[in-house]
Amino acid sequence: MSHCARLALRLPVATTPNMRWMVETGQPRVVPDVSAYPDWVELPGTEWIRSQISAPIRVNGEVIGFLNLDSNVPNRFCDADAEPIQSFANQAAAAIRNADLYDALRQQAEDLERRVEERTAELEQERAQLQTILDTMSEGVIYDEKLSVRYINRALTELTGYRIDEWKGFLEPLRSQSMSSDELQQMVHSLYEGVGSVHKRELRFRRKDGTEFDAHLTCTHVLNSDGDVVGAVTVVRDVSQEKVLERQKAQFVAYASHELRTPITNLKTRLYLMRQQPERMEDHWQILEDVTERMRRLVEDLLDMSRFDRGTISIQRRNVILQPLVRDVVRVQQPEAERKNLTLVCHLPADPLRIFADPERIVQVVTNLVTNAINYTPAGGNVTIDVMPAWDAESGDQSAIIAVEDTGIGIDDMHLPYIFQPFYRVGGTIEGTGLGLSITQQIVELHGGEITVDSVPGQGSTFRVRLPLASVSPMTALSGTGGTFHRP
Repeated sequence: MSHCARLALRLPVATTPNMRWMVETGQPRVVPDVSAYPDWVELPGTEWIRSQISAPIRVNGEVIGFLNLDSNVPNRFCDADAEPIQSFANQAAAAIRNADLYDALRQQAEDLERRVEERTAELEQERAQLQTILDTMSEGVIYDEKLSVRYINRALTELTGYRIDEWKGFLEPLRSQSMSSDELQQMVHSLYEGVGSVHKRELRFRRKDGTEFDAHLTCTHVLNSDGDVVGAVTVVRDVSQEKVLERQKAQFVAYASHELRTPITNLKTRLYLMRQQPERMEDHWQILEDVTERMRRLVEDLLDMSRFDRGTISIQRRNVILQPLVRDVVRVQQPEAERKNLTLVCHLPADPLRIFADPERIVQVVTNLVTNAINYTPAGGNVTIDVMPAWDAESGDQSAIIAVEDTGIGIDDMHLPYIFQPFYRVGGTIEGTGLGLSITQQIVELHGGEITVDSVPGQGSTFRVRLPLASVSPMTALSGTGGTFHRP
């Protein structure tokens, strides 16, 4: 019988008595002489076998095969040979079991390695997504472990100026000069050790360049599996602008209410007097017109401020000559100056100064400045409007200057930094909304210009508006001032 034929040989255990016996008992089987064994099953190619010994191969308590020794000599094997052959079969079973375990372990290792690679790829993707989210946030983020900073995002670097390698301590780099180190530590303790997982505070922080800002902190604890605090994520948001807007909003409402209350009271009073004094109806009508005109100006100023704040102010720009605009304002304001016994003078250059601007808004600017000068100048004083070209030899910028100078009460130095803020008024006896200069500044800046003020208390003030010229050569700019250029 060939080797391949033997490999292909299959013996059913149920119909092979000696195999069935070994499966049932788990013991080796010795057949000293097959001719004397009634249950011997002779198969083709096994006629030469005269003696045989077999041992079951058991793995995990189950017979998976048999170890057979065959001989052509009768009585070659006896019962004494059973123990050695069974020991060898047991060793074969252990080797097979170990091989199976190795294959299972190798397969498990391969599966584990594959799962680790897949999970690592997922974590890398999640990390990249988280990094992108953190770097695109407008708020600063700090991650710390027991007050040792491990990560800050790009927004916090841009907000504070500090890189992660420059960060020392938890919030110490941001400590304001108004707060001691002990006070900061107490605040950090209240954030970190307080009851609850989320804590919010507002603090004054300092940037690397020394400037300070108002910050809102949201600190969220990071817990381990036992529920202990092991770190925290702190979100830092710059609320300086929000606070400014809140203050402006509150101031806006307060001042608007105050400014509207007076004319409304005047209206009610005048309506009462109209009923009581019908013979003075003409005087009452004049007062009503004055009061309603004041309310109209206030509402227009409030609307303008609202439009500027929202960025929706309408500027219809075109090429215009500046001189006629200023001349018209002076003509309109001349009667008011004469009524107050003031001298109103205007100096205009002969050559036209062309600007690219909204003529109505420029008239509004000049009107506000001239009206203020008239209002704050006592009787017998002077108000002078000078319009002139200017050319900066260093930058080559060509501009038109409108200077409104008065001999009025002037402005104290303490007021000058705030003079262009909404509702800010220097004197309490002059009527007005306190919005004119703020609106004037925003109109000028929308035209690419600038406005400045010089003032001496008791001697007067000079407001200068610089507007870029539309298109003029340096020689043309100089011609209107007798060959000299001005640097306001």
